[in-house]
Amino acid sequence: MTEIDKSELRYLLQKEAQDDLTASERLRLDEWYDAFDTRQKDLKVFRDTEHEQKIRQRLLDRIMMAEDFVEIPEKSRFRRLRPWLSAAAAIILVAGGAILWQHNLQHTQPETLLTVQTGSGMLKEIKLADGSEIWLNAGSSLRYPEHFSGKHREVYLDGEAYFDIVHNPAKSFVVHTAHLTTNVLGTAFSVTAYKGDRVEAVTVVRGKVGVAEGKNQLGPLTPDKRVEYNVASGKSAVITINASALMSWKEGKLQFENQNMKDIAGRLGRWYGYKFSFEHANLENCQYTASFNNTIPLENLLKVMKAISLLNYRVDEKNKTVTFLGTGCNL
Repeated sequence: MTEIDKSELRYLLQKEAQDDLTASERLRLDEWYDAFDTRQKDLKVFRDTEHEQKIRQRLLDRIMMAEDFVEIPEKSRFRRLRPWLSAAAAIILVAGGAILWQHNLQHTQPETLLTVQTGSGMLKEIKLADGSEIWLNAGSSLRYPEHFSGKHREVYLDGEAYFDIVHNPAKSFVVHTAHLTTNVLGTAFSVTAYKGDRVEAVTVVRGKVGVAEGKNQLGPLTPDKRVEYNVASGKSAVITINASALMSWKEGKLQFENQNMKDIAGRLGRWYGYKFSFEHANLENCQYTASFNNTIPLENLLKVMKAISLLNYRVDEKNKTVTFLGTGCNL
């Protein structure tokens, strides 16, 4: 197992508390529990005494389950178990006590995460305690603390958001998504990370942004730079784009600039609440450029798309689905 640093461990434990771990994250955390020893004593991860007790109990349970009690007499079983418990208690009390003591020096109150969600056709502006502003796009969810009491200002995103972050050289701002971690001191950028999408992306409008996938650094990024991380392949690429055009959704526009039809279908689906599909997979990678006001009815938008690109479609109002028709790029 590769060693878990304190940032990753804090992130995994917070997700565990929210019952929001992915299968790979659960395996990662389980490996840490299994390998727990005094080398971890300097990590500041316990939120409070109750959290410490929960981890202690889990570690003890694992040690006890590792013993085979089936054919051991009662007295022998006790004698055999006792050294295990003594060793476990020593490890947990030394490491846990050090962690809790150091944690409480810096965190008198555990951070309670608030959740904001947006449905189809919704945008939401959020003002954080430090003065930073966030715009949450349709079909997104953001978890953040009411007050930033840790060493970092950390938030958790599923979906798409634009961040305008107040500069603080002593406390970086960190955005966690399913696969990427974005770290800044103060700047303007967007993160796109919808669950189920094939790509997670970070785009910089102003300043400099650090982006990482685990310990793999994908940045830093400067203005009009965008990193796209392919979830399936694990590969990433940095491209040059018009960041302002890409951020136009927060100004009330549905703007597409040489975007492929699969990504456009995903964006339209989240905005209008319809499910989009393709008659033929070849259509998914066709490029399209257009700009609409986000108040335009879906039927009118589709008519315009057809008129200017020869793109055809079929709408099923009963099941709220749209199918793009054709076998190739005639856009």
